[in-house]
Amino acid sequence: MTDKQKEGSTFHDFLIGDRYRIWRHLLLIGGMICIAAEQTNNYHILDRTSTQSILSLIVVAIIHLSIIYINLYILAPKLLYTKKYLKYIIWTTSSIIVLYLTLGIAEYLIYGQISLTRTSVYSLNFLNIAALIDFVFVFALALVCLSGILSTSVLRQLEIENANISQLKKDYLLSEVEQLKDRISPDFLFAILNNAGKTATEDPEASSISLVRLSKILRYQLYDCSRDKVLLKSEIAFIENFLSLYQFHNKTFRYDITTDGDTEKIFVPPLLFIPLIQVMADTSHESILYIKFIITDNTIGFICNSDSKDNERFNNADFSGIQQRLEFLYQDSYILTINSKMIVLQLNAL
Repeated sequence: MTDKQKEGSTFHDFLIGDRYRIWRHLLLIGGMICIAAEQTNNYHILDRTSTQSILSLIVVAIIHLSIIYINLYILAPKLLYTKKYLKYIIWTTSSIIVLYLTLGIAEYLIYGQISLTRTSVYSLNFLNIAALIDFVFVFALALVCLSGILSTSVLRQLEIENANISQLKKDYLLSEVEQLKDRISPDFLFAILNNAGKTATEDPEASSISLVRLSKILRYQLYDCSRDKVLLKSEIAFIENFLSLYQFHNKTFRYDITTDGDTEKIFVPPLLFIPLIQVMADTSHESILYIKFIITDNTIGFICNSDSKDNERFNNADFSGIQQRLEFLYQDSYILTINSKMIVLQLNAL
Protein backbone atom coordinates (compact mmCIF):
# COMPACT_ATOMS: atom_id res chain seq x y z
CA MET A 1 0.00 0.00 0.00
CA THR A 2 1.42 3.42 -0.99
CA ASP A 3 1.67 6.40 1.37
CA LYS A 4 -1.25 8.12 -0.39
CA GLN A 5 -3.40 5.01 -0.01
CA LYS A 6 -2.51 4.79 3.68
CA GLU A 7 -3.37 8.47 4.19
CA GLY A 8 -6.66 7.99 2.34
CA SER A 9 -7.46 4.90 4.39
CA THR A 10 -6.69 6.70 7.67
CA PHE A 11 -8.86 9.67 6.71
CA HIS A 12 -11.65 7.30 5.64
CA ASP A 13 -11.44 5.42 8.96
CA PHE A 14 -11.49 8.69 10.89
CA LEU A 15 -14.67 9.77 9.09
CA ILE A 16 -16.68 6.57 9.53
CA GLY A 17 -14.59 4.05 11.52
CA ASP A 18 -15.88 2.85 14.90
CA ARG A 19 -12.54 3.24 16.66
CA TYR A 20 -12.50 7.01 15.99
CA ARG A 21 -16.12 7.59 17.06
CA ILE A 22 -15.23 9.26 20.39
CA TRP A 23 -12.67 11.51 18.70
CA ARG A 24 -15.23 12.55 16.07
CA HIS A 25 -17.74 13.49 18.76
CA LEU A 26 -15.13 15.41 20.75
CA LEU A 27 -14.06 17.27 17.62
CA LEU A 28 -17.69 18.08 16.80
CA ILE A 29 -18.44 19.34 20.31
CA GLY A 30 -15.23 21.42 20.34
CA GLY A 31 -16.09 22.90 16.95
CA MET A 32 -19.60 23.83 18.07
CA ILE A 33 -18.23 25.49 21.22
CA CYS A 34 -15.85 27.55 19.08
CA ILE A 35 -18.70 28.58 16.76
CA ALA A 36 -20.88 29.44 19.76
CA ALA A 37 -18.08 31.52 21.30
CA GLU A 38 -17.62 33.42 18.02
CA GLN A 39 -21.37 34.06 17.71
CA THR A 40 -21.77 35.33 21.26
CA ASN A 41 -18.69 37.53 20.84
CA ASN A 42 -20.03 39.04 17.62
CA TYR A 43 -23.54 39.60 18.89
CA HIS A 44 -22.83 41.06 22.31
CA ILE A 45 -20.51 43.76 23.63
CA LEU A 46 -19.95 42.12 26.99
CA ASP A 47 -17.08 40.83 29.02
CA ARG A 48 -16.40 37.27 27.79
CA THR A 49 -15.99 36.15 31.38
CA SER A 50 -19.36 37.56 32.48
CA THR A 51 -22.03 35.16 33.63
CA GLN A 52 -24.33 36.24 30.80
CA SER A 53 -21.70 35.57 28.10
CA ILE A 54 -20.79 32.17 29.51
CA LEU A 55 -24.47 31.23 29.84
CA SER A 56 -25.18 32.44 26.31
CA LEU A 57 -22.22 30.43 24.95
CA ILE A 58 -23.55 27.29 26.63
CA VAL A 59 -27.07 27.85 25.28
CA VAL A 60 -25.85 28.48 21.72
CA ALA A 61 -23.59 25.41 21.80
CA ILE A 62 -26.42 23.23 23.14
CA ILE A 63 -28.81 24.48 20.42
CA HIS A 64 -26.31 23.74 17.65
CA LEU A 65 -25.46 20.31 19.04
CA SER A 66 -29.16 19.53 19.50
CA ILE A 67 -29.82 20.24 15.82
CA ILE A 68 -26.97 17.94 14.79
CA TYR A 69 -27.66 15.04 17.16
CA ILE A 70 -31.42 15.09 16.59
CA ASN A 71 -30.67 14.65 12.89
CA LEU A 72 -27.96 12.04 13.35
CA TYR A 73 -29.77 9.76 15.76
CA ILE A 74 -33.50 10.42 15.24
CA LEU A 75 -34.47 12.05 11.95
CA ALA A 76 -31.83 10.50 9.66
CA PRO A 77 -32.26 6.85 10.78
CA LYS A 78 -36.07 6.98 10.87
CA LEU A 79 -36.74 9.16 7.83
CA LEU A 80 -33.69 9.78 5.61
CA TYR A 81 -32.36 6.20 5.57
CA THR A 82 -35.87 4.81 5.05
CA LYS A 83 -36.30 7.08 1.98
CA LYS A 84 -39.01 9.29 3.51
CA TYR A 85 -37.36 12.36 2.08
CA LEU A 86 -40.29 14.81 2.24
CA LYS A 87 -40.97 14.02 5.89
CA TYR A 88 -37.26 14.35 6.62
CA ILE A 89 -37.08 17.81 5.04
CA ILE A 90 -40.21 18.97 6.90
CA TRP A 91 -39.04 17.66 10.27
CA THR A 92 -35.50 18.95 9.82
CA THR A 93 -36.68 22.41 8.83
CA SER A 94 -39.18 22.49 11.70
CA SER A 95 -36.61 21.37 14.25
CA ILE A 96 -34.11 24.02 13.14
CA ILE A 97 -36.75 26.78 13.27
CA VAL A 98 -37.99 25.71 16.72
CA LEU A 99 -34.50 25.42 18.15
CA TYR A 100 -33.38 28.80 16.79
CA LEU A 101 -36.54 30.45 18.08
CA THR A 102 -35.70 28.87 21.42
CA LEU A 103 -32.20 30.32 21.09
CA GLY A 104 -33.65 33.78 20.41
CA ILE A 105 -35.92 33.60 23.43
CA ALA A 106 -33.08 32.32 25.62
CA GLU A 107 -30.77 35.16 24.55
CA TYR A 108 -33.52 37.67 25.11
CA LEU A 109 -34.06 36.34 28.62
CA ILE A 110 -30.34 36.31 29.34
CA TYR A 111 -29.60 39.81 28.06
CA GLY A 112 -32.97 41.43 28.56
CA GLN A 113 -32.42 41.87 32.25
CA ILE A 114 -29.21 43.91 32.00
CA SER A 115 -28.87 47.56 31.14
CA LEU A 116 -25.70 47.34 29.06
CA THR A 117 -25.68 48.49 25.45
CA ARG A 118 -25.62 45.45 23.17
CA THR A 119 -25.49 44.80 19.45
CA SER A 120 -27.37 41.52 19.65
CA VAL A 121 -30.10 41.27 17.09
CA TYR A 122 -32.12 39.74 19.90
CA SER A 123 -32.81 42.97 21.79
CA LEU A 124 -35.98 43.71 23.72
CA ASN A 125 -37.88 43.38 20.45
CA PHE A 126 -35.97 40.51 18.86
CA LEU A 127 -38.57 40.01 16.12
CA ASN A 128 -37.32 42.93 14.07
CA ILE A 129 -35.93 43.14 10.52
CA ALA A 130 -32.34 42.69 11.62
CA ALA A 131 -33.28 39.62 13.65
CA LEU A 132 -35.18 38.08 10.74
CA ILE A 133 -32.27 38.66 8.35
CA ASP A 134 -29.88 37.17 10.87
CA PHE A 135 -32.24 34.23 11.40
CA VAL A 136 -32.34 33.46 7.65
CA PHE A 137 -28.54 33.65 7.46
CA VAL A 138 -28.05 31.42 10.50
CA PHE A 139 -30.69 28.98 9.19
CA ALA A 140 -28.89 28.66 5.84
CA LEU A 141 -25.56 28.27 7.61
CA ALA A 142 -27.04 25.55 9.81
CA LEU A 143 -28.26 23.64 6.76
CA VAL A 144 -24.80 23.79 5.16
CA CYS A 145 -23.07 22.61 8.34
CA LEU A 146 -25.68 19.91 8.87
CA SER A 147 -25.26 18.65 5.30
CA GLY A 148 -21.50 18.37 5.75
CA ILE A 149 -21.82 16.47 9.01
CA LEU A 150 -24.59 14.21 7.70
CA SER A 151 -22.52 13.31 4.64
CA THR A 152 -20.22 11.16 6.79
CA SER A 153 -23.24 9.47 8.37
CA VAL A 154 -24.77 8.82 4.95
CA LEU A 155 -21.44 7.43 3.70
CA ARG A 156 -21.27 5.12 6.69
CA GLN A 157 -24.86 3.97 6.09
CA LEU A 158 -24.14 3.29 2.41
CA GLU A 159 -21.10 1.19 3.31
CA ILE A 160 -23.15 -0.79 5.83
CA GLU A 161 -25.85 -1.40 3.21
CA ASN A 162 -23.29 -2.40 0.59
CA ALA A 163 -21.65 -4.79 3.07
CA ASN A 164 -25.05 -6.30 3.86
CA ILE A 165 -25.82 -6.69 0.15
CA SER A 166 -22.44 -8.32 -0.46
CA GLN A 167 -23.03 -10.71 2.45
CA LEU A 168 -26.50 -11.57 1.15
CA LYS A 169 -25.07 -12.27 -2.30
CA LYS A 170 -22.36 -14.44 -0.77
CA ASP A 171 -24.93 -16.34 1.28
CA TYR A 172 -27.04 -16.73 -1.85
CA LEU A 173 -24.11 -18.17 -3.78
CA LEU A 174 -23.33 -20.57 -0.94
CA SER A 175 -26.95 -21.71 -0.98
CA GLU A 176 -26.69 -22.14 -4.75
CA VAL A 177 -23.63 -24.36 -4.29
CA GLU A 178 -25.50 -26.38 -1.66
CA GLN A 179 -28.43 -26.75 -4.05
CA LEU A 180 -26.03 -27.94 -6.74
CA LYS A 181 -24.73 -30.56 -4.32
CA ASP A 182 -28.29 -31.67 -3.65
CA ARG A 183 -29.03 -31.83 -7.37
CA ILE A 184 -26.08 -34.17 -7.82
CA SER A 185 -26.72 -36.22 -4.72
CA PRO A 186 -29.98 -37.97 -3.72
CA ASP A 187 -31.71 -39.82 -6.57
CA PHE A 188 -28.62 -39.98 -8.74
CA LEU A 189 -26.46 -41.42 -5.97
CA PHE A 190 -29.14 -43.91 -5.04
CA ALA A 191 -29.31 -45.08 -8.66
CA ILE A 192 -25.52 -45.45 -8.78
CA LEU A 193 -25.45 -47.51 -5.59
CA ASN A 194 -28.33 -49.61 -6.85
CA ASN A 195 -26.56 -50.29 -10.17
CA ALA A 196 -23.29 -51.02 -8.37
CA GLY A 197 -25.05 -53.57 -6.20
CA LYS A 198 -26.66 -55.25 -9.19
CA THR A 199 -23.42 -55.45 -11.18
CA ALA A 200 -21.21 -56.44 -8.25
CA THR A 201 -21.48 -60.14 -9.11
CA GLU A 202 -21.64 -59.78 -12.90
CA ASP A 203 -18.90 -57.15 -13.33
CA PRO A 204 -17.14 -56.52 -10.00
CA GLU A 205 -14.41 -54.42 -11.59
CA ALA A 206 -16.87 -51.91 -13.10
CA SER A 207 -18.81 -51.84 -9.84
CA SER A 208 -15.62 -51.14 -7.89
CA ILE A 209 -14.56 -48.36 -10.27
CA SER A 210 -17.97 -46.68 -10.00
CA LEU A 211 -17.82 -46.76 -6.20
CA VAL A 212 -14.32 -45.26 -6.24
CA ARG A 213 -15.51 -42.48 -8.52
CA LEU A 214 -18.52 -41.94 -6.29
CA SER A 215 -16.25 -41.57 -3.24
CA LYS A 216 -14.17 -38.98 -5.14
CA ILE A 217 -17.31 -36.99 -5.99
CA LEU A 218 -18.46 -37.02 -2.36
CA ARG A 219 -14.99 -36.03 -1.15
CA TYR A 220 -14.89 -33.15 -3.62
CA GLN A 221 -18.30 -31.93 -2.54
CA LEU A 222 -17.43 -32.20 1.14
CA TYR A 223 -13.99 -30.57 1.13
CA ASP A 224 -13.23 -28.68 -2.09
CA CYS A 225 -16.67 -27.11 -2.48
CA SER A 226 -16.30 -25.42 0.92
CA ARG A 227 -13.59 -23.18 -0.58
CA ASP A 228 -14.11 -20.01 -2.58
CA LYS A 229 -12.10 -21.35 -5.52
CA VAL A 230 -10.49 -24.58 -6.67
CA LEU A 231 -7.98 -25.60 -9.30
CA LEU A 232 -9.46 -26.00 -12.76
CA LYS A 233 -7.74 -29.39 -12.92
CA SER A 234 -9.70 -30.54 -9.84
CA GLU A 235 -12.95 -29.22 -11.29
CA ILE A 236 -12.36 -31.11 -14.55
CA ALA A 237 -11.54 -34.29 -12.60
CA PHE A 238 -14.83 -33.90 -10.74
CA ILE A 239 -16.71 -33.43 -14.04
CA GLU A 240 -15.08 -36.55 -15.47
CA ASN A 241 -16.01 -38.61 -12.41
CA PHE A 242 -19.55 -37.31 -12.53
CA LEU A 243 -19.98 -38.09 -16.25
CA SER A 244 -18.41 -41.51 -15.78
CA LEU A 245 -21.04 -42.32 -13.17
CA TYR A 246 -23.71 -40.83 -15.41
CA GLN A 247 -22.54 -43.19 -18.15
CA PHE A 248 -22.55 -46.09 -15.68
CA HIS A 249 -26.20 -45.24 -14.92
CA ASN A 250 -27.16 -44.62 -18.58
CA LYS A 251 -25.40 -47.09 -20.86
CA THR A 252 -26.38 -45.20 -24.06
CA PHE A 253 -24.68 -42.02 -22.88
CA ARG A 254 -21.12 -41.23 -23.96
CA TYR A 255 -18.86 -38.25 -23.41
CA ASP A 256 -15.55 -36.80 -24.51
CA ILE A 257 -13.53 -34.25 -22.45
CA THR A 258 -10.52 -32.45 -23.94
CA THR A 259 -8.31 -29.69 -22.58
CA ASP A 260 -6.06 -27.25 -24.36
CA GLY A 261 -3.67 -25.37 -22.09
CA ASP A 262 -2.35 -25.53 -18.53
CA THR A 263 -5.13 -26.38 -16.04
CA GLU A 264 -2.86 -26.65 -12.98
CA LYS A 265 -2.40 -22.92 -12.35
CA ILE A 266 -5.93 -21.66 -13.04
CA PHE A 267 -8.54 -21.29 -10.29
CA VAL A 268 -12.32 -21.29 -10.69
CA PRO A 269 -15.28 -21.32 -8.27
CA PRO A 270 -16.37 -24.86 -7.37
CA LEU A 271 -19.20 -26.46 -9.37
CA LEU A 272 -19.11 -23.65 -11.92
CA PHE A 273 -19.51 -25.75 -15.06
CA ILE A 274 -21.52 -28.72 -13.80
CA PRO A 275 -24.97 -27.02 -14.06
CA LEU A 276 -24.36 -26.34 -17.76
CA ILE A 277 -23.11 -29.88 -18.30
CA GLN A 278 -26.08 -31.37 -16.44
CA VAL A 279 -28.55 -29.51 -18.63
CA MET A 280 -26.80 -30.72 -21.75
CA ALA A 281 -26.46 -34.29 -20.43
CA ASP A 282 -30.10 -34.54 -19.34
CA THR A 283 -31.25 -33.48 -22.80
CA SER A 284 -28.74 -35.64 -24.72
CA HIS A 285 -29.78 -39.29 -24.75
CA GLU A 286 -28.14 -41.90 -26.94
CA SER A 287 -25.54 -39.35 -28.04
CA ILE A 288 -22.01 -38.17 -27.38
CA LEU A 289 -21.46 -35.14 -25.14
CA TYR A 290 -18.41 -33.11 -26.18
CA ILE A 291 -16.72 -30.89 -23.59
CA LYS A 292 -13.65 -28.79 -24.29
CA PHE A 293 -11.63 -26.45 -22.06
CA ILE A 294 -9.35 -23.91 -23.73
CA ILE A 295 -6.91 -21.98 -21.51
CA THR A 296 -4.97 -19.07 -22.97
CA ASP A 297 -3.09 -16.71 -20.66
CA ASN A 298 -5.70 -15.83 -17.99
CA THR A 299 -8.75 -16.66 -20.09
CA ILE A 300 -10.82 -19.83 -19.78
CA GLY A 301 -12.94 -21.07 -22.65
CA PHE A 302 -15.61 -23.73 -22.09
CA ILE A 303 -17.49 -25.40 -24.95
CA CYS A 304 -20.19 -28.03 -24.45
CA ASN A 305 -22.20 -29.53 -27.29
CA SER A 306 -23.90 -32.75 -28.29
CA ASP A 307 -24.49 -34.46 -31.60
CA SER A 308 -28.11 -35.17 -30.66
CA LYS A 309 -30.40 -33.76 -27.97
CA ASP A 310 -33.98 -32.98 -27.06
CA ASN A 311 -34.24 -29.36 -28.24
CA GLU A 312 -37.59 -28.79 -26.54
CA ARG A 313 -36.29 -29.77 -23.10
CA PHE A 314 -33.08 -27.85 -23.70
CA ASN A 315 -34.94 -24.67 -24.68
CA ASN A 316 -37.12 -24.93 -21.56
CA ALA A 317 -34.12 -25.26 -19.25
CA ASP A 318 -33.65 -22.50 -16.67
CA PHE A 319 -30.22 -20.82 -16.85
CA SER A 320 -31.11 -17.79 -14.67
CA GLY A 321 -29.39 -19.13 -11.53
CA ILE A 322 -26.21 -19.85 -13.48
CA GLN A 323 -26.20 -16.35 -15.00
CA GLN A 324 -26.76 -14.70 -11.61
CA ARG A 325 -23.83 -16.58 -10.15
CA LEU A 326 -21.60 -15.63 -13.09
CA GLU A 327 -22.60 -11.96 -12.80
CA PHE A 328 -21.74 -11.90 -9.10
CA LEU A 329 -18.41 -13.70 -9.50
CA TYR A 330 -17.17 -12.19 -12.75
CA GLN A 331 -19.25 -9.01 -13.25
CA ASP A 332 -18.55 -7.97 -16.85
CA SER A 333 -15.57 -10.29 -17.41
CA TYR A 334 -17.49 -13.25 -18.82
CA ILE A 335 -19.46 -14.14 -21.95
CA LEU A 336 -22.10 -16.89 -21.88
CA THR A 337 -23.59 -17.97 -25.21
CA ILE A 338 -26.40 -20.52 -25.31
CA ASN A 339 -27.99 -21.66 -28.55
CA SER A 340 -29.62 -24.76 -29.94
CA LYS A 341 -26.26 -26.31 -30.88
CA MET A 342 -23.91 -25.64 -27.97
CA ILE A 343 -23.08 -23.80 -24.76
CA VAL A 344 -20.04 -21.52 -24.84
CA LEU A 345 -18.61 -19.79 -21.76
CA GLN A 346 -15.61 -17.49 -21.80
CA LEU A 347 -14.31 -15.90 -18.61
CA ASN A 348 -11.23 -14.45 -16.97
CA ALA A 349 -9.39 -16.58 -14.44
CA LEU A 350 -9.69 -15.59 -10.78
